[in-house]
Amino acid sequence: MDLARTFILLPQGVYDARYRDFFVSLDGVDLFGTLPLKQAGSLAYELYTGVVRPSLDGGLALQVRNSLPITGRLDEIRSPTIFGGQLWWSTPIDGLRLGASGGFVPGFDYTFTVEGPAGPIRLDEKSDVVILQYSAEYLWKAWTFQNEI
Repeated sequence: MDLARTFILLPQGVYDARYRDFFVSLDGVDLFGTLPLKQAGSLAYELYTGVVRPSLDGGLALQVRNSLPITGRLDEIRSPTIFGGQLWWSTPIDGLRLGASGGFVPGFDYTFTVEGPAGPIRLDEKSDVVILQYSAEYLWKAWTFQNEI
């Protein structure tokens, strides 16, 4: 259920809807909690790992297709394992929260076919993918100020 995943309501520059099928297809485990830091506020954490099952007609597949040579055809995206986490520091300043999140997909792997002079050639592409994001949020009265990079 998309509405249970609050990131779908946030700016598309950071939470691109084209990758929604990738992130919501995660089957795995999630560990989360909050550590009190006494007068320094608190630190919320989340660690997760699992397997994603991207579809060949989803947003991630579209981006891969767009990176292929003009004669290329995407054949398969293998279900990669993803590792990730996030930290949110609720500072002692009322309303100020700072965060960092990241993910790592080792060996993101897909197969595609291109037309060669002697007929179709099937190729395999494999690379590691690193995802990093930093956030700041300040709540003041009825206003919310956010910045994410």
